[in-house]
Amino acid sequence: MRILLLALLVVWAGAYAETPLEADARELRQLRQVRGWFSGGPAFVDAVDKWGGRKQKLMDKLAEQLDKGQYSPDQVVALLGEPDQRVGPKSPGWGAIQPKAGELLLVYYWRGGHDYLYFICRKGRVTGSDWWMAGE
Repeated sequence: MRILLLALLVVWAGAYAETPLEADARELRQLRQVRGWFSGGPAFVDAVDKWGGRKQKLMDKLAEQLDKGQYSPDQVVALLGEPDQRVGPKSPGWGAIQPKAGELLLVYYWRGGHDYLYFICRKGRVTGSDWWMAGE
């Protein structure tokens, strides 16, 4: 009986094994919780604040995988967590990047509102992504 239960557990765990995309998304969700210098934290944290740090690299990698039209905005949110902002064409107070008619932007902060990645959504698909950098 124990062997059967163990075998079933192994099969069940294998069926729900995390994909590399899911593992990267999970790690990014964890890093999004870390308050570095640019997010109002008390100190500079290399993993989240540094140019080329782990958070920026993960965001780049995930953007490359998620912005080809294969994923819906809901799927991206399920993977990465709720965006820091959702921006439509007439979003008040949003001037950095203006989406076109029929577009929605899912904005994920890298270093607070200082630098961020946004996904461009059209007709229920994520069709592109880009970065906004403060350019200091």
